[in-house]
Amino acid sequence: MKSLFIIFVLFLTLFAKSQVTFEYSDKDFVVGTIHIIPPLDYSTCFRLGNNIEDTILDSIVVFMNLHPNLVIEIGSHTDSRGTSEYNLKLSEKRAESIVKKLISLGVDSSRLTFKGYGEEQPIISEEVISKAESSDEKEQIYAVNRRNELKIIKILE
Repeated sequence: MKSLFIIFVLFLTLFAKSQVTFEYSDKDFVVGTIHIIPPLDYSTCFRLGNNIEDTILDSIVVFMNLHPNLVIEIGSHTDSRGTSEYNLKLSEKRAESIVKKLISLGVDSSRLTFKGYGEEQPIISEEVISKAESSDEKEQIYAVNRRNELKIIKILE
């Protein structure tokens, strides 16, 4: 069971790292649907870096241009290290930085909102993390909890 869990975590990590664009295949959009954005590298805490991040953000711009009736929320999550207050502020600044970048790339600001969730909605619980056998394994699990999401919050007619 334990090795199966490790394989699952490694698969998630490798899948997320190999995906360099935001892809959404649904034809019928549903309010409340959440999609994880491929991992972004933040330079100096919450400023976006370059390279792969540009490709990912450009793909979100293309998605938004193809679907001008969608209003989305960019949500950001942290892992549980650090204080709750710090993590909430960090996640808010990260989500805001993504929205600012999308606006600078041409997405109408009225179609975007952001929210920082801090450490409150982990994918993998602290109980599971505490059972990790090595610091590398723990770091891979923490990385799953650190994520950005695109959530459909409104469909315009």
